[in-house]
Amino acid sequence: MPIGSVLPTELGGVELHTFAIGEEILARLAERLGVTIDELETAFASEHGARFMQIYALRLPGTDASALATGWAAIAYPPEVPDVAVSEETIDGRAVTVVHSPSASPRLGTFYLYGSGPTLFVVQALERDVAMEALGSLP
Repeated sequence: MPIGSVLPTELGGVELHTFAIGEEILARLAERLGVTIDELETAFASEHGARFMQIYALRLPGTDASALATGWAAIAYPPEVPDVAVSEETIDGRAVTVVHSPSASPRLGTFYLYGSGPTLFVVQALERDVAMEALGSLP
């Protein structure tokens, strides 16, 4: 299944954008995994209007979603952010890794990581309820 087909096209009646986002974070992830950005298979869905939300879908041949999640959790925030906490939650029956920084989340949001087969889904949102809606839209 093509990676772009696994993401929603709208959320809450708002059409989502599919243009590439997060080049810096993807570069940090690729470096962490020892690959090039071109080796990462990515798709995007985002809303940058009244509510900020981005969804990433990622795959890397030969790598499972849990390894991608471990890598993402390590690089979610820029290296200068000192107060990153990683926790595990069950949300709607799914195991979700939450990556949060009290100092950076008001500006960059909190990251919610969910793996399904070889695909890692990352929801980045300023508001938890927006993240929950986005997580609920994923397969």
